[in-house]
Amino acid sequence: MKNFSYAAVLLVILWIGQGNAFASENDDIDKLDAQRNELVNRITANLVNGKLTIEEAQSLKNETDEILKQETEAKRDPSQSGSLDNITKAIQKSYDDYKNTVHPDKVWFGLDSVDKNLQQQISDILARGTVNRDQAQDLKKEAEVLRARATDPNRRGNFNEAMSLAVDLQTFENKLHGLGYGLAGK
Repeated sequence: MKNFSYAAVLLVILWIGQGNAFASENDDIDKLDAQRNELVNRITANLVNGKLTIEEAQSLKNETDEILKQETEAKRDPSQSGSLDNITKAIQKSYDDYKNTVHPDKVWFGLDSVDKNLQQQISDILARGTVNRDQAQDLKKEAEVLRARATDPNRRGNFNEAMSLAVDLQTFENKLHGLGYGLAGK
């Protein structure tokens, strides 16, 4: 009976110890997840302020989405050997890609200066006679909707919202460019 008791106690100790190892690994994954989230926040902020193009931001975000898949798999099966190392390396690579991609200066006007740029450009194409007053008013209404979205702080901090707005701004830029004026210049 004593041998059974020692064996049972040993099994319980091993089981509890293994559970703590899994908990520790999940804690590590949570820390890595926080690092990935911080990187997504930086990508979003640089898209918003114009230091990443839409394509660059999306490419970097895709990298972080792949890391999220690895994190999810590691949480589901903590016994996978090397998963933490792989996630850590993937986050470091993604962070390095981010640092090498972000521009020191604006590469597009960004979401910060939407209102001023759009209103000025619409006024310029109206002054040149490219559009009539009614068409300019319609463009100003579209620009006002974009401005309202750009100044909504709930949208700016969310990658998907910021990306959606950036794409819509690019579409509007193409429309203005077709009228003889692009957001990048005259």
